[in-house]
Amino acid sequence: MPNKGKSSGGRAGKRKDRNARFATREPILGYYLIVTDTEETEKNYFEGLKNSIPSEIRDRIVIKVEKAKTTYNLVERTIELEIWMFAYFGEMPNIPDSVTCCSRFAERFERVTGQPYQKNDVDVYKKLLQYGSFDTAFQLAERHLMQVMEDRKKPSEAYPVCTVHRLVKEITDKVQSQQ
Repeated sequence: MPNKGKSSGGRAGKRKDRNARFATREPILGYYLIVTDTEETEKNYFEGLKNSIPSEIRDRIVIKVEKAKTTYNLVERTIELEIWMFAYFGEMPNIPDSVTCCSRFAERFERVTGQPYQKNDVDVYKKLLQYGSFDTAFQLAERHLMQVMEDRKKPSEAYPVCTVHRLVKEITDKVQSQQ
């Protein structure tokens, strides 16, 4: 008599959970989830950072960039990464809106690199390293952050300031320690 509605008798009730079928392991250097409201600028920057990691240790760290639905708070905070990329060129201008920030960064990028800035440029991280300085950017961003903390400003009033530099430094330090 046929077995209606049930799987073959040999496997019935013995199927492993879908998540248990794939070996999961914690990446040695960490798991970073970056959530952004843009499809290109931040994604390309962090993808470039990920791709700069030597292939022999790339599987020890996970950097995942996800696009989120646009929210007012997330839109306001995207200025942090645009201001951060300015820091590679030695400045963090006081620009409180993202549209002006993007256009001024595009002008500065073209002046420094001789190439037009394009939000969909997958090599933006490489170009920032080539034409700018991570060390200068980090020192500048940290100095601005310390000043804001001393002034006890609210994060929403803190222009120009960001903490992206600390995230990037944490990732790059972990990668360097593995080489």
